[in-house]
Amino acid sequence: MEGWLKLHRKMLEWEWYEDPNAKVLFLHCLLKANFKDKLWRGKVIERGSFFTSTDNLAKELRISVKQIRTSLGKLKRTNEIEVRGTNNGSFIKVCNYDHYQILDDEEGQATGPAPRQTEGKQGASKGQQHKKERKKEGKNKEETIREELKKYDWINSLFLDSIVEWLSYKAEKRQTYKSERSLKTFHKSLLNLSNNDPGRAKAIIEQSMANNWAGIFELKNVTNGNQEIKGKTWDSSKTEQSTDWLIERMAQEHKRQTGEELPDVS
Repeated sequence: MEGWLKLHRKMLEWEWYEDPNAKVLFLHCLLKANFKDKLWRGKVIERGSFFTSTDNLAKELRISVKQIRTSLGKLKRTNEIEVRGTNNGSFIKVCNYDHYQILDDEEGQATGPAPRQTEGKQGASKGQQHKKERKKEGKNKEETIREELKKYDWINSLFLDSIVEWLSYKAEKRQTYKSERSLKTFHKSLLNLSNNDPGRAKAIIEQSMANNWAGIFELKNVTNGNQEIKGKTWDSSKTEQSTDWLIERMAQEHKRQTGEELPDVS
């Protein structure tokens, strides 16, 4: 754990301050939340968030699971936290985490739960804040992922940038590789599909991201003078391959997809 927290006396006026369970749970969330993005079991746990379960929280705070669920509901209702459940537990995110976390080398100002705003104002300020947070989180995610990947000596360094970009994209979609074995399988597939060409690998990653795909597939776009059609490579640098060949293949593909002949524009 890094950094420290500083609470303002205004917390005495906080609506849940006199609710012992909600109060201790919220303070516990502040203290448990990650100071910075962290890669854990193939998942990126964002700054201000942590992974837990109601059972774990009940054991740590020595209150019942029912009381934990009730308190989580209260804190969610007043936008103190966000909770996203999974099969194995829950991701808890402290809203406005930067409002509470003070860096060791910063003075900062003493803080407590952020005061409520009118709905319109709150929506506008939240929108602007979320944009800034997403931009910052995107950079932090990539840096965190790059740092964590250093421990895998089997990763080909020439493909590292593409792998970092893909894992960051997957993290945004809340899709991750759950083990080193699954990450290694992805790494092997990327090298095979790209024929061990880093430039081609980058194009494969960009293709999947542009199409919002969950996986990577054989390159179908124009890259480095090559046109990929149904797994076959057409090399534009070879003069013996005329444009008639390409037009014919395009016509075949058009008929396959639509059942119609490609219009003759000659």
